[in-house]
Amino acid sequence: MNRVKYRAISERARGQLKLHVLDSLGCAIGALPAEPIAAIRTHLEDFGGNPACTLIGGGKTAPDRAAFYNGALVGAALRGKGLISSYFAPRLSGTACRIVS
Repeated sequence: MNRVKYRAISERARGQLKLHVLDSLGCAIGALPAEPIAAIRTHLEDFGGNPACTLIGGGKTAPDRAAFYNGALVGAALRGKGLISSYFAPRLSGTACRIVS
């Protein structure tokens, strides 16, 4: 999909894309207090680097480190904290994440 134009994507697909992006961000924000995330953040600060990219929750770091940290946030939310995103549970869509107990 390297040459798809926005207008060529169906209205339904655009809506789903928006939902999944917002859902992922909501899950990532929910995982900010997780202990593994705090450890990763500490390492990022220790490593330093060119602060070119934004971290979810604030701050900046090098692109590779930002990708690792931001991806870890979403992964931690979905796995470690028992959250289900709308992508994995479309019948529960309508909010960013639901806690499964």
